[in-house]
Amino acid sequence: MYDYVFELGVNLFQCFLYFGFLYLFFEKKYNKRKNIILFTAFIILFFIVLTYFTFTPPFFNFFDSIVDIIILELYVLLCLKGNRIIKIVMPFVAFLINTIISYGFMYMTSLLSGKTFEELALQSSIYRYIFVTLVNLINLIVFLIMLKINQKEYNLKEASNIIAFVGIPALAMAIIYMTTYILILTDYQADILPYIIAISVSMMIIAGVVWYMISRISRDNNIKTQLQLSKLRADMYENNIINSNKQIEEMSKVKHDINNQLACIDELIVNNNSNEAHKICEELMEKMRTIYTPINTENPILNAVLNVELEKAKNNNIDFKIDINDDLFEFKNNTDLISLIGNLCDNSIEYLSKCSEQTRKMDLSINKHNYYKIISCKNRIVSSVLQNNPNLDTDKSDKTNHGKGLSIVKDIAKKYNGNIEYQENEGYLIITVVLDNTNLPKNP
Repeated sequence: MYDYVFELGVNLFQCFLYFGFLYLFFEKKYNKRKNIILFTAFIILFFIVLTYFTFTPPFFNFFDSIVDIIILELYVLLCLKGNRIIKIVMPFVAFLINTIISYGFMYMTSLLSGKTFEELALQSSIYRYIFVTLVNLINLIVFLIMLKINQKEYNLKEASNIIAFVGIPALAMAIIYMTTYILILTDYQADILPYIIAISVSMMIIAGVVWYMISRISRDNNIKTQLQLSKLRADMYENNIINSNKQIEEMSKVKHDINNQLACIDELIVNNNSNEAHKICEELMEKMRTIYTPINTENPILNAVLNVELEKAKNNNIDFKIDINDDLFEFKNNTDLISLIGNLCDNSIEYLSKCSEQTRKMDLSINKHNYYKIISCKNRIVSSVLQNNPNLDTDKSDKTNHGKGLSIVKDIAKKYNGNIEYQENEGYLIITVVLDNTNLPKNP
């Protein structure tokens, strides 16, 4: 009876281990309800298959593993989003990790203890219980580390992070393994068993607490840094609002002056003094070419963001066109607007600044359709960006300079029950953010 309960419990744990890892590693393709239904359906299917092969020998060696991998592949390809190659490879990687840990742990224990393969892994005994439990625990730790790295919650290039998130778990598992080995050598003597268990449990608790504390410290530091950057950017745009208003005042003065000049030109034409009128027109045209026309909507924050980005584009000789049919007034006094527009434009400007001048063209449009805000930023590209990187998942070392800051845009879109889409059309990369108007912040 206990054997059946143990085997079924292990199978259920492995179902959640594999599918939970893949579910968290990739983006979801459907809405929340459908994702949960598919996740549950595949777990049930996988549990049935694992249980069948647990009590029924496969037709030939590794047939059960092939079936398991096929089910994992179907789930990833049909239900999750991401780079196609990574989607195909990752189930194999997850399964391979389990295989390496299982066989490596088993053969090393067999070699050191003198116990046979059957005693440790196949026969129903205390050895198998401990062996299977430790293998699944190690698998869980490895998958957690992979998820943390994929989610960029910490950087393994730093020695402190390697020690905290890899070294400490590895040391804890090594101590647990050694205590298990001692148990095997002493044939589970009752007088030392409590001490061994206490050592193992203590190491797991210590490793877990240290991992949690350092993760929390790292996360808090990242949040603090992001807040400081957001504040600096907000201050910059607030200063730009003041400058923009000054420019608008200057333009009002110029407008008044132009009215006087036009009256003078009209008088000269009436008196048939066309040469003087022509000279005044040339002077006016030259003056108009030197005037910078800022964006001026009813939303001062949007004005600040766009005027800063226009200035950046101008400094990089980028032809930047803006089409505004909605001023996003719901975002007034909200730093999300600054991050959203700023990161979309910065992404394009950074890419175009490294291209030839004839390529430096970008457009930004802000529109409203029914209950949705649609913000679209497009820029010319030299070659396809999405072909090798469909999700624009990049970091500082990315050579295409696309994707930087888009993780922030994705978070903002998700915050307001929206979505972000990428496409290429006629030599342009187009990034479109759709936001649910009913979820935007309300302002007086």
